[in-house]
Amino acid sequence: MKGEPVIVKQLLQKAKDSALLAVEFYNKPAVSFKSVGFITMMCIAWTSLFHAYFFKNKIKIYFK
Repeated sequence: MKGEPVIVKQLLQKAKDSALLAVEFYNKPAVSFKSVGFITMMCIAWTSLFHAYFFKNKIKIYFK
């Protein structure tokens, strides 16, 4: 991770935090809609991970 742009580090941290939050959310006994929250947070985690990969490898993330 040394020498990577700041945005890549931030996106990787966001991906990690989102994945951990998804697991924590799923394991809470009081939450009745566990699957929806888990899936939503994991989608955010995967999206952030892919964005970090694209930024690191200088791949455009938008297409016309």
